[in-house]
Amino acid sequence: MFLILLTGFLLLKVSLVASECNQGFYTSSSGTVSSPSYLTSSTYANNLYCTYDITVGSGSGIKLTWLSFDIEGKMPNCDDDYVEIFIGCGRHSIGKYCSGNGYQPFDVYSRDNCLRIRFKSDGSGAGKGFQATYTSFSSRSPSGVGGSCLSTRTLSSTSGIISSPNWPRDYPSLQDCYWKIEVGRKKSIKIAFMDFDLEYDFGCDDDKVKVKGGDDSDSYDRSSTIRNSACGEKSPFHFTSSKERIWIRFKSDSFRSERGFVAGYVMYESSDSSLGGVVVGILLPLVFVFVCAGCIYYRCVRQRRLARAQQHITVAHVTAPPQQVTINHPPPAPQPGYGPPPSQAGYFPPPQSGYAPPPQPGYAPPPYSQVVGAPYPQQDKSGSYPAAPPGGQPYPPGPLAPYPPGEPAGVPPYPTGQPDGVPPYPAVQPAPGGVAPYPSAPPPVTAPPYPPQ
Repeated sequence: MFLILLTGFLLLKVSLVASECNQGFYTSSSGTVSSPSYLTSSTYANNLYCTYDITVGSGSGIKLTWLSFDIEGKMPNCDDDYVEIFIGCGRHSIGKYCSGNGYQPFDVYSRDNCLRIRFKSDGSGAGKGFQATYTSFSSRSPSGVGGSCLSTRTLSSTSGIISSPNWPRDYPSLQDCYWKIEVGRKKSIKIAFMDFDLEYDFGCDDDKVKVKGGDDSDSYDRSSTIRNSACGEKSPFHFTSSKERIWIRFKSDSFRSERGFVAGYVMYESSDSSLGGVVVGILLPLVFVFVCAGCIYYRCVRQRRLARAQQHITVAHVTAPPQQVTINHPPPAPQPGYGPPPSQAGYFPPPQSGYAPPPQPGYAPPPYSQVVGAPYPQQDKSGSYPAAPPGGQPYPPGPLAPYPPGEPAGVPPYPTGQPDGVPPYPAVQPAPGGVAPYPSAPPPVTAPPYPPQ
């Protein structure tokens, strides 16, 4: 029972919406399409969602021309109310359109015999609506949309149509066409390609369409790329740009040709600049007011705190009775006592040596013949050893041993012979004339005795 009631309610709602939208199918070769209550009311109703389908005979295309267009909303998104266009029987959208900050859209061309219009309104605000006429044309003969291909064609109207020569028939060879659209400052543009079919090659170097944009004085070469070179067959598409000047170039080679392209454009006021100015104009006074209020508040609070602190100090100084304060310091800690110095040993340190170290030899060793068989000199043992030092102290070091004659310190004596049949040292060679003989060894040095204690 509930499902039956729900189904009946939905059917009733659909019939009411259909009657309110005046939507339906248009199958004649020409006709007029308008939004609900366009002829009977100054504004359309809220919360509408209407669809209008136009279908003409096979082998024909459809051209839609706007007579009036007043739809609440702002381009390019049209978030409030909008009219959306679907090209061909494949229902490819070329975007949403409104006129809150824009102009009447361009004429719509569909190469197929199908076209759909969708109209939507939200719950607040409304415009007059739209009214448009449609006609059919043969898709097998040129439509006369684009005209001849000029070297550069300048367009300055707020909306318009651009197409390759002979569209929707094949374009001629060796074409190089430029369209220059003067958008101007504080404006943007929406461009929709409603049909696109060019000869395809990898890289799109033969036949291509390229879109560039720049300032109002930039040439095609100085402008930046908006859409890269396109070729082949593509579904309808659209895009927007905020450049002051738009360049569209179409180029074909001498080989195979296809249908070409048809595109429409419409300008609208840029919301970024106006919105930015409004935001800045509102925010700057607010920031100034908040800064001034903060400074005044901080100054008042600071003065109030200083006044309270001064008052508190004055009251405390007047009302507080004088008091005598006694501070008892703890006695100082006793200093550690020092005992007498330890007794010194009963002997004096040994005196420093009063002799110089033996001189280093500044000459070569004597010849072997003077050294062989010479005994070491006798040691002088006439001196007496010093008495033992008191207190168990060690003996001082004894005197250094004398050097043997002709033998400096650290040099081993010459051997007497060579083992294993090695011949002895050669005979003494006579000294050359004029050479002084080697000096004799220095006398031994005897250390002085240790002084008595």
